[in-house]
Amino acid sequence: AFGDRTLEKLDVSTTQFGKHAFGALRHYFSTLRTLNIRDCPNLTSTNVIELLTLCPHLETLITGRIYAQYLDNDQVWACSKTLQSLSIEFELDQEPNIYESSEATEGTPDELNEVVFACLGQLSKLKHLTIGYPKPVQRYDQRDPQTSIPLEIQLSQGLAELAGLKMLNHFSMGALMGSLGAKEVDWMMSNWPNLMVLEGLSDKTTKIPRQRVAKRKGIMVK
Repeated sequence: AFGDRTLEKLDVSTTQFGKHAFGALRHYFSTLRTLNIRDCPNLTSTNVIELLTLCPHLETLITGRIYAQYLDNDQVWACSKTLQSLSIEFELDQEPNIYESSEATEGTPDELNEVVFACLGQLSKLKHLTIGYPKPVQRYDQRDPQTSIPLEIQLSQGLAELAGLKMLNHFSMGALMGSLGAKEVDWMMSNWPNLMVLEGLSDKTTKIPRQRVAKRKGIMVK
């Protein structure tokens, strides 16, 4: 319906936006700058990865969960020099019914954890990064919470790959606490000089990191 007009911003969150609509969207990959596709159950992990690899001017992407098994840390994302805000969640478990692509890998959760951070490390212009949402994660999320394997925010599992995100000022972990400790929080404050908001720390699980952050002026802890 847009014809040959330029499309730069599209918000279709919480809709049945799926295969056919996504196919039509490809015509606008070259001009798309802002896209919100969170809570769109008909979109697949490979759809989201295709956006990252084929949209050269993308600045903001808000999406839901994707399976990390479809990521390739050797693949260059077209938006690596333009993306400034990314909200996403990664699932480290293997997809129960693989139907998207034969290109899915069979890495262990630890290996996929490192692949995720290696891919995110490309985004040198990123200012806002959300890699975990508060629970419940998604309105349409049908995962069994007992089998879901979330991302671990740990230096031992690839976090150091984000050392190049020097422009990052807002980092949100949602409910992805894992075994986040003082060394991870200290690393964030040392490697992200523009950090202003650290969201996701919990007094119940990480009292020491929260206290450490509180000592640094200019950082808001949520």
